[in-house]
Amino acid sequence: MGERHIENAGEDEVDARVREKKQKNLTGRMLKRKILSQGMFDIALLSANASYMKLLWLQYLEGNPPNFFHLLVTLLVLSFILQIMVGIALFAHFVMHGQNHEKHEKLDSCSITVTALVLIITVINVLITTFSDHSLPRGTSEQNTPQ
Repeated sequence: MGERHIENAGEDEVDARVREKKQKNLTGRMLKRKILSQGMFDIALLSANASYMKLLWLQYLEGNPPNFFHLLVTLLVLSFILQIMVGIALFAHFVMHGQNHEKHEKLDSCSITVTALVLIITVINVLITTFSDHSLPRGTSEQNTPQ
């Protein structure tokens, strides 16, 4: 009877290790998908900011700079820099996760850094939207526009 109990305990331990390995694999796949989707979000935001920067520069070159031009350009440049930093941090996180799981502290630190940078980028882009001039272009009046 004692041998059977020891044998069952060994099987339970093996089952627990198999479940733990499956859970780690599932977590790894979910993390890879999260990193990929975050990268896609970064590319979309980078593209939108680049288009807006182009619009600002074209308006500036035409002699018709929008209100808060310098502030908007500064915020856009800061957003570009932070987005590049997030991309590098995500890549580092992806590489570290593919290695041995002994680096949990570094992974956690990298994850916290990415989250903080994304929050800052979001705030900056809200400020860009807030200070953007969504009114009619200068030189046109509301009275001349058809309704």
